[in-house]
Amino acid sequence: MRYVACLLFFSVVIGSSAYAQTPPDSQPGMLGRIPQTIMRPWEHDVIVGVGLGGEILGSSVGEGFTFDVYDETAQVQTLQRYGSGFLFGVGGGWRIWRNALVGGTFTRVFAEARSALTAVVPHPIDFDSPRETSGRSDALDHAETAFHLSGTWMVPVRENIDVGLSLGPSFYFVSHEFVGALTPENLNEDDPPDFETVSIGSVSGQKASAWTVGYHVGLDGTYRLPWRLPAVTEVGATAFVRYATASVTLEAASGPRKVRAGGVQGGLGIRMTFDDLRFPVPWRK
Repeated sequence: MRYVACLLFFSVVIGSSAYAQTPPDSQPGMLGRIPQTIMRPWEHDVIVGVGLGGEILGSSVGEGFTFDVYDETAQVQTLQRYGSGFLFGVGGGWRIWRNALVGGTFTRVFAEARSALTAVVPHPIDFDSPRETSGRSDALDHAETAFHLSGTWMVPVRENIDVGLSLGPSFYFVSHEFVGALTPENLNEDDPPDFETVSIGSVSGQKASAWTVGYHVGLDGTYRLPWRLPAVTEVGATAFVRYATASVTLEAASGPRKVRAGGVQGGLGIRMTFDDLRFPVPWRK
């Protein structure tokens, strides 16, 4: 709910500024400006846009492994963090009633997952004398492909500025690379013949992927540019911010693990509007 509240607050602020030129005696109260601003007519038929940006996601997933070596059991713990990534998006919307649009946005996020490893490894000569070591894995892959199905309400706050408020379900395909199962071959004995130290060598990755469903809320603003293109009514520069979230359970080498998808997304793009198309909606006004 706090995201919806923020969006409404943003609309109120813009609406207040839009009415700054109205004589004081005729200005409505702040509460009265909210419906006036939101209900100003927006009369384009279709919007199409493309954008570039990033996603901020701070999350982690842990795993635990055991394997036998030197007639004892070695224990390995991993903590994998995955976060910010590059985002590409393309989408559009179709006005179905007044300022309301139905549409969708396809997004693709590319990120990295890095793992910290700690291990307790038996001594090859001295029984019950384990040694501790730590290490890091190479960068592993985390990718999110999503389709955000949105209901959007467009608000023309200025002659050349539009704001869109959107929300809806998000359909995610998440691909994540976990640390693969560790074996004695992943260990390096660094100090023979006393074997006082041991290290973890290179580790492999294990990929898993699955579909899941989440949700999103978003806010975008478009500034109309003085460009003219054939068959295009308007061209605008767009800034957007979206909060999307979902989670999925994937099969890692150590068993099922929950992986988060989405986060705070933002970026810039180009949007085009089209009018007088040949598939009107009878009930649209």
